[in-house]
Amino acid sequence: MLIESVLECFSLQRVLGGLVGLLAVATIAYALYNRFLHPLRRINGPILASLTPWVQLYHGLKGDRHLWLHKLHSQYGTHVRVAPNFVSVNSDRGLHDIYGHGKRLQKADFYNAFPAIKGVYNTHNAIDKTMHGRKRRVLSQAFSDNALRGMEDVMLLHVRQLCAVLAGYDGDFESHDQKGNVKNMGNWFSYLSYDVMGELCFGKSFDMLISDSMRYKVGLVDRAANRHYVCGLWMPLDTWGLDQIFIRKLTRDRWNFIMNSRVEANERAKERTQIGHDAKKDFFYYLLNAKDPETGNGLSTPELWGESNVLMIAGSDTTSTTLAATLFYLVRRPDALAKLSAEVRGAFNEVEEIVTGSELNELVYLKACIDEALRLAPAVPGAIPREVMEGGAVVDGVFLPAGTDCGTPTYSIHRQERYYREAGTFIPERWIEDATCMASGKSWQTTKESIETARHAFCPFSIGPRGCIGKSMAFMEMRLTLARLVFLFDMSLADREGEDAGGHLALTDHFTSAKNGPNVATILNAISNVLAQLIDQRNNKAPFTLNTLALLQFVGYGILIVPPNFYWQRALEARYPGFPTRAEFSNAFSIRSLKSIFSPRAWLSLCSRAPQEDSLPSHKEKEKHVRWAPRKQPSGLRSFIMKFFFDQTAASIVNLVLFVVVINLLKGESLKKSWELVVLDFRPLMSARLKYRPIVSVLMYTVIPVDRRVVFGSACGVIWEGRQNSSQERKIKDDETTLVPRQTKSKNYKKRDISRQCNSE
Repeated sequence: MLIESVLECFSLQRVLGGLVGLLAVATIAYALYNRFLHPLRRINGPILASLTPWVQLYHGLKGDRHLWLHKLHSQYGTHVRVAPNFVSVNSDRGLHDIYGHGKRLQKADFYNAFPAIKGVYNTHNAIDKTMHGRKRRVLSQAFSDNALRGMEDVMLLHVRQLCAVLAGYDGDFESHDQKGNVKNMGNWFSYLSYDVMGELCFGKSFDMLISDSMRYKVGLVDRAANRHYVCGLWMPLDTWGLDQIFIRKLTRDRWNFIMNSRVEANERAKERTQIGHDAKKDFFYYLLNAKDPETGNGLSTPELWGESNVLMIAGSDTTSTTLAATLFYLVRRPDALAKLSAEVRGAFNEVEEIVTGSELNELVYLKACIDEALRLAPAVPGAIPREVMEGGAVVDGVFLPAGTDCGTPTYSIHRQERYYREAGTFIPERWIEDATCMASGKSWQTTKESIETARHAFCPFSIGPRGCIGKSMAFMEMRLTLARLVFLFDMSLADREGEDAGGHLALTDHFTSAKNGPNVATILNAISNVLAQLIDQRNNKAPFTLNTLALLQFVGYGILIVPPNFYWQRALEARYPGFPTRAEFSNAFSIRSLKSIFSPRAWLSLCSRAPQEDSLPSHKEKEKHVRWAPRKQPSGLRSFIMKFFFDQTAASIVNLVLFVVVINLLKGESLKKSWELVVLDFRPLMSARLKYRPIVSVLMYTVIPVDRRVVFGSACGVIWEGRQNSSQERKIKDDETTLVPRQTKSKNYKKRDISRQCNSE
């Protein structure tokens, strides 16, 4: 009996109940301690963020942590507690107290989420200061002035290749494109940077500028950085292996990137062994041969892998972001672009004169434009964490105890009015002494003191002993690229894609900045309406005259309806993943050549289009890089069924109702009358939609990337309507009420308006 009583007390149900209760008590105790007993309890900040690190983690996953930090500092001031053990300090004094030389802070535990092999650190993620010093001394030999001069030919080769691609040159001087072509400059700058870093790190280019076979690597690098970032914000994801459960896609792609880098590094090392020496003095040459001046030691093989990884991320994604940002803002300031063009074209007579040297370095306005782009769109926009060491530290007048994590948010400090007048405006002149700045109808002169103030808060490459070691190389590549582009091409704004609500470059904080921007399909509504008018007048044997009012009504409808549909498709894909895609920034501007690279007659125009998707490798490439494995989509059939179901039900109903209501409101009808028309027209509208939309949905959720689904659906609507109207012309003339159970000549509504609703879904 005694044994049975004991067993009953320890039944599974009671044990589980006790564990749940214990977990609840521990959670409450942890939250109460963080709020009322923690050493940081007196520092202002949002209450929920002080209770749990999951608030910060949420914004890290969402990609808007830099915007969240900026908002918090606007609300709470200089020092903000953004997590139970993290303080964000938004001031120049705080910046230098945290990252400056000789401070009692070190890299935080955040960086333990970065190494691919536990315990094997690279220059970027080494926490121990002694270890970092050794690695930096070795790596610095690859970034010496002599080493960089030896790498200039590699950069020039790929910059020339980029210019040729932009010009549409195909090898035939007489027949190559004279009218221009469409390019996504965010993508092309990425391809340029990766080709350069591929050749410098591994001795061979990825050829992304001329082939799409290796472009999938761009997505791998972005997602690898994102995985490091998210796991660093909440370390149990890494230490407990929870990343394999909650962020499987990021974790898988991060591993693919690591294995890609290892394969490339091993092939480069094997090439050196086979020929007995290094034919190229690239980064890998210095990594293999450089020795620590103090210890005489070099780098082990795992350390070579680690350094290769960090060089690829730091040298490619960050540079491409700055190049895209510079042109993004220049085309929105035509006066600044004209000034830069005059400076570059006045300094050089031929494009091949633009090489690294004193003449290029003396282009003051070019440097100012790059600095201003780095200020407004920093490649690392968030707060890079540092841990206070034993004894504590005073950061901008506030004592932080040992063990506290802290950092200065780059994006936010670069927008502080106390350091940058009209901080939200692109003003390159602010970096030039005695220059005249203009913004918001006001003008002012810069001074030496104002520039020193701005420089003291400027940290796009971080500062101090852990600042970016590749800063000189980045400026070298950016100067060469921008100077040659400005020399060869005239640029003008084509549209507003890639902007955030404030007119700035829309960045996503994945530790490094990811560029993004949706492609809006509103134009297809206008095409649809024009097509309907053309068919209607053809059926009535009347000469074509454009009904401008009807056209504007459909354009207005598209402007209101397309964005919600775009984000609806993204939400569906996030909830029921089934297609690999990534949002990319598409820089919106057109370029027309001033001086042809190949022929005096050549010219082009460039404007943004839909974001290009990650290019997956062919079967042949998979065999060549056997360690690479494309990510598998979980629960593909279930995800497809759920997306198809919601598209055919909830999305159809909402879009039909909105279409009828919005169109009739734009026609001047009352809300009551518009709703009566919804009741009257719903059934025929849905019947018309079901004739083609299910097939479109199948294609959208199997082969069409999420960022192009709205465009695809709109295009299918236009094509279907044209086909239906042309094939059933006689039937429509005989029976005008086939789709709408009332006369189509009603002043309130027209049948041809009804069939148009599908074009915005």
